[in-house]
Amino acid sequence: MRPTDDCTSCEAIAGSAVLKLPYIVAEIGLNHDGDYGRACRLIWEAAKAGANAVKFQYVKADRLVARSAPPYFHQAGAPAETQHEFFRRSDALDRHDYECLKEECYLAGVDFLCTVFDVESIHWIAPLVPAFKVASADITNIPLLKAVASYKKPVYLSTGAATKADVNHAYRILRVGDGTCSDQFRGVSAIDIIPMHCVLSYPTPVDQANLGMIPPLQEYQGWPRGYSDHTLFYLDVLTTAWLLGATVIEKHFTLDKMLPGNDHYHSMDPTDLRALVAKLKELQAMIGDGEKRVLPIEEAARLNARQSWHYARDLQPGHMIQEGDVVLKRPAGGWPPERSPVGLTVESVVLADEPVTLVVRTCDKTQSQTKLK
Repeated sequence: MRPTDDCTSCEAIAGSAVLKLPYIVAEIGLNHDGDYGRACRLIWEAAKAGANAVKFQYVKADRLVARSAPPYFHQAGAPAETQHEFFRRSDALDRHDYECLKEECYLAGVDFLCTVFDVESIHWIAPLVPAFKVASADITNIPLLKAVASYKKPVYLSTGAATKADVNHAYRILRVGDGTCSDQFRGVSAIDIIPMHCVLSYPTPVDQANLGMIPPLQEYQGWPRGYSDHTLFYLDVLTTAWLLGATVIEKHFTLDKMLPGNDHYHSMDPTDLRALVAKLKELQAMIGDGEKRVLPIEEAARLNARQSWHYARDLQPGHMIQEGDVVLKRPAGGWPPERSPVGLTVESVVLADEPVTLVVRTCDKTQSQTKLK
C-alpha cells in the first residue's frame, strides 16, 4: 500500500493544497526478539498509538550473512561478535508465524509489511504484503530487485549509503525489470516506487540526518517520497522530514527502549508514537489549507478593527460635508473609507462621533438617496 497521490508537503502549501498527514510505518523489525506473543502485542500497541502500518523483517541468519561478517551497528546491552550471531537471536519465527501476524494486523486495522533479504523469500512474502520494502543494503541486489519488479506492486525503496547512481540504477531495474530497456515498461509503475531517504548508521546523529535530501527525491516521479529514520527518537526530526516532503515516515518501534539489542534503543515506543501523531495533527491544523479568505474567528475584528467615516462635529440638515466635517475611525459599518463623503449633503441632524450612514447627493438638478447598511 502506498500513500494517496494527494499527500503533499511544503511545496504544495504555496499552491493552496491541504497538507496531508504522512503514512506512518512502525517498524517492529526484529524487536519481537523471536517471541511471537511480543510480536502480536507490538502490532496492537502500534495500531492503538496511531500507526498506519507495521513492518517486520524476515531474517534467517544462515541465509543472510556469512558466519564471520562483522557488525556494522551499535549494539546496546547484548553485543554479538558477528552479524550471524546477532541475527540468530531473533530468527525463530517461521513463515507460518508471519502469515498469522498478517492476520493479526488485519484485526488491528493496520497494514502488514515485511522486509525480506533474498529472492526466495520475495516469492513467498508477495501474497501477504500490499507493497514491498527494499532495504538500503539491498539497493544493489540486482536479483532481488528483479524479483520485486516482477510482481508490479508498490515498492518502498530505502536509499541509505547509496550514491545517486545506485538509486538511478535500482529505479531503472524496478521500472523495466532488467535495467537495460528504459523505453519499455515491464516492471513497477513509476508512481508506485516510493524512494525513502535514509542514513544507514545506527544510531544516526541528528546533525547527520541530512533531511535536505528529501525534496530532491521528487525527481524520480514527484509523489510520494519518504523518510526511514535511525536517529534516537527526536520529534523534530520526524516532523521536519514531513514538512520537507516525506509522505511516508518509517521509524523502528518497541515496547521498551531499554531492552538489549540493535534496534530497541533508537526506536520509538507507544508514548513516542502517540506524541508524534498528536504533533503532526497540531502542525497540520496550524498550517491550514493555504486558501486566503476571511476566517470566522476574524469576523469581529473585520467589523470592529477596520475604520469607516464618522462625523467630526454636529451638523444640521442641508449642510454639505466639508473636509473637516468627517474623520476615519473604528468601527467599520459606516460610509466605507475607500469612498469619501465630502461633497454630500446631510439630510437630518447628526452628532459628532456618529458614523456617516445617511446622506443626500446632489447631481445636477436631481437628488439621490444612499443608505449604508
